[in-house]
Amino acid sequence: MIVRTLFQRIPALVLALHLLMLPAGFSYGESSLGLADIEKAAAEGRSDAQYQLGLRYANGEGVKQDLDLARTWWERAGEKGDADALYGLGFLYEKGAGVPRDLDKTRHYWSRAAAKGHLKAALMLARMYMEGYGVERNEKKAAEILRPAADRGFAPAQFNLGVMYANGTGVALDLPEAAYWYRLAAEQGDADAQFNLGGMFAEGQGVPRDAARAFVWLNLAALQGRKGALELLEKLAPRPEPGKVAAAYTELAGEGMVEAQYLLGAFHADPPDGGPNYPAARKWWTRAAERGHIGAQFNLGVLYAQGEGVERDFGKAAAWYRKAAEQGDPNAQFNLGGMYLRGEGVEKSTLQASVWLRLAASKGHQAARETLERIKATAQSPSSQ
Repeated sequence: MIVRTLFQRIPALVLALHLLMLPAGFSYGESSLGLADIEKAAAEGRSDAQYQLGLRYANGEGVKQDLDLARTWWERAGEKGDADALYGLGFLYEKGAGVPRDLDKTRHYWSRAAAKGHLKAALMLARMYMEGYGVERNEKKAAEILRPAADRGFAPAQFNLGVMYANGTGVALDLPEAAYWYRLAAEQGDADAQFNLGGMFAEGQGVPRDAARAFVWLNLAALQGRKGALELLEKLAPRPEPGKVAAAYTELAGEGMVEAQYLLGAFHADPPDGGPNYPAARKWWTRAAERGHIGAQFNLGVLYAQGEGVERDFGKAAAWYRKAAEQGDPNAQFNLGGMYLRGEGVEKSTLQASVWLRLAASKGHQAARETLERIKATAQSPSSQ
């Protein structure tokens, strides 16, 4: 039931050779500085600009890809103590990207970056010691490297430290301590930590047995597609009492966990016992929607469009659909397109309707495709000319 694999992979910056990195200082993608400005700042000795210029050469962004120049600029930034540049250099040597593969240099650069507080460097360095990858295997040292990153709130480090305590790997076996670290990572949305924590509540390992909390954490993991979560939910025994499930969701939602707010809204909209409580659903979906949760934004659109628990308001429905649609939700794009087609809450516009319907159709939304065909057929009919 419990995940035993250490060191989940972490996404970040992509090099052509699949190098990964956490952006530093300013990112050229977020900065108004152009290439000429970055080159000028780099030539003047600014380490953040040197890192960014190396990043451009590493990825071929706005320049021809040149790993030698990437290494050169990162070495200059690294000499000034730039942690991200040191992290990047470690990956160059780990992958043999533009340089001979050299894991000793990888360890050297990641150690320097980790010492400066680079969280992902710490995770990768810990992995080296945990797996004996280019260094003598030392699980205790791996745990020592992970702890500062975990203490600083880095969810992958928290999860992996939890696994180490759950297995007694590099540390003394301590299930309550494992649950502690899983909880911290789970609250940040780590699906593996949510799955493991749910399993611990289901079995009473390191925490009191609690079917309701097991249900909530496993449901959160399942919402993210964590393999095995749905199967484990079906096997929960005894089945949790609805009131206790609501209380467990409310605890997490009240602490600001956006996915819990969304699921609590769904729980109130479709409770396992009794009728829907749409005002409560709207309350929690609004909290989640205001923080950008697509599902909550879409569901609020539905509530206002149908007048479920609120006075029907097509204007508010369209506004919430738009927020979800702009984040790429095809159902929201379809519904917003329909509102433009009918002039509900927005000014009637076949052009705007077609724009949103095409976006939904491009994601495979069959009803959007069919609606576009009807629009096209209507436009071509003699009566419309």
